[in-house]
Amino acid sequence: MARARRSGLAVPELIVRKRGGDKLGDQDIRQLIDGFMDGSVTDYQMSAFAMAVYFQGMDFDETVAMTLAMRDSGKVLDFDAIDGPKVDKHSTGGVGDKVSICLAPIVAACGLVVPMMSGRGLGHTGGTLDKLEAIPGFRVDLTIPEFRSQLRRIGCALIGQTGDLAPADKRLYALRDVTGTVESIPLITEHPLEKARRGDRRAGARREGRPRCVHEEPIRCEGARALSGASRKTRGKEGVRSADGDEQPDRPHDWERPRDRRSDRSASRSRSG
Repeated sequence: MARARRSGLAVPELIVRKRGGDKLGDQDIRQLIDGFMDGSVTDYQMSAFAMAVYFQGMDFDETVAMTLAMRDSGKVLDFDAIDGPKVDKHSTGGVGDKVSICLAPIVAACGLVVPMMSGRGLGHTGGTLDKLEAIPGFRVDLTIPEFRSQLRRIGCALIGQTGDLAPADKRLYALRDVTGTVESIPLITEHPLEKARRGDRRAGARREGRPRCVHEEPIRCEGARALSGASRKTRGKEGVRSADGDEQPDRPHDWERPRDRRSDRSASRSRSG
């Protein structure tokens, strides 16, 4: 705590500000993530911050700042030396994890390069990495040289976060799973985008049916639009094609609209009834 205060970041005050619905600046968010990595921001403080974000949300600028800060907590890989267009796919979360496992080799067979960083289970189901590790001999803990070598050799690789790649996300991902903060649109958004290293294009998938971490339809649609919008922002002027299944995936998202989760749940129950 003392180290965080000496660096100019008063963590309890920042949590209180977000709990009260204040907008945080880019520097606030970056210092929070930096402190999380150097130990001056504790796990329980980050858990409290995640809960504040769960209830109050983040606007577009905050979500982008969070994404970039998480990305920069580790190494950022550049795949320019590998021939071929680089693509990636991320989603708002499903149960079966059926798309990534088959899509990566299919796309690679078409001549594209797919450097994919997948996640582990959240909530009641295992994630893509957990399912892949059930295959005897399949490794998801490739080193960076092994990662690059496999991309050159077969055109795709599925790995997990490491101590070098997205370390802040790996820690926050685990905290969200045990603190009831999985269903947070800004945190759902930053998680796949900060993992997406420097590629040419990125596809976002909105899950139909009952996804593992976003149960209400209005929240699923919001997550799909958030993923698409923030992806464009973090990629600069380069575009992204969204395959999220929404009727208007390119529609500007109203980031400022306050969330009313009780109304969303009531609407969901009415439709199911």
